Amino acid sequence: DDDEADTVGCCTLKVDNVTCVPPNKLQFDFLGKDSIRYFNTVEVELPVYNAIEEFRTGKKDGDAVFDQLDTTKLNHHLKDLMPGLTAKVFRTYNASITLDAILHEETEDGTLLEKIAVYQRANKEVAIICNHQRAVSKSHDTQMTKLNEKIDELKVGRGCT
Repeated sequence: DDDEADTVGCCTLKVDNVTCVPPNKLQFDFLGKDSIRYFNTVEVELPVYNAIEEFRTGKKDGDAVFDQLDTTKLNHHLKDLMPGLTAKVFRTYNASITLDAILHEETEDGTLLEKIAVYQRANKEVAIICNHQRAVSKSHDTQMTKLNEKIDELKVGRGCT
């Protein structure tokens, strides 16, 4: 279907979704869950950088970076390690430890307002990790139509047609 977005995740990255930036950074650019763009450059350990560079070698845009990966086998392996373990659990864990670390580190002392500010910053950090972005409201189109009608009325009233 031409209307479906080409979304990807960590196991389905394509060569054109990840760029190696010497000496050890990876730049990601893809549509993820709910067709939300993920664009980020991260510093990684050199072995990770070298592995991604090797996985990309000899492939063209559109080819899978992890072409040898069998996600069914991976999911079975994760469940063998711990019942219920999934990629989503890793994401939740990463978000949780980030929130916990920031709150624990920065809220020992301080006023209530300072603690609220720390919480808001920690929450923002977690949202960034999870690539949470504000969605366009369901009434956006209606609001825009009303605004455009009002602009047209004002233009007519001023003779600006």
